[in-house]
Amino acid sequence: MQILKTISTLIAIIFIVGSTGFCQPVVHPTNKVVDYFGYGNMFHKGDTVTVFDTDGTLCGQFVVKIDGQYGFVHVYGDDPMSLDIDEGAVSGDNLRFYINDREILPKSGSPIVWDDNLTSLQVDF
Repeated sequence: MQILKTISTLIAIIFIVGSTGFCQPVVHPTNKVVDYFGYGNMFHKGDTVTVFDTDGTLCGQFVVKIDGQYGFVHVYGDDPMSLDIDEGAVSGDNLRFYINDREILPKSGSPIVWDDNLTSLQVDF
């Protein structure tokens, strides 16, 4: 009987955590950040722009406020002093941008490379 109660409790915990979005990835701000902004007709007010590094770490997120443009989305770099978590990009990482979980590619056709130079860069889609 105790085993059945324990299993029921675990199932309830899994259901609650899953339904609340508790397991969703989050952006971890660090002192290393590059801001991206730009234009594209696929941006609509309320859309969510997310940015992932080469390792698949969510390192930037922004909600579009004006149709046709995004940004500034802060894209964070990994803090080498924190050994327990990968917060974001390292110099040379290719970044992947998404709108509402759909990958988008820059107009330039060139990869977007995170360069750790603490600046703002325009990338149009």
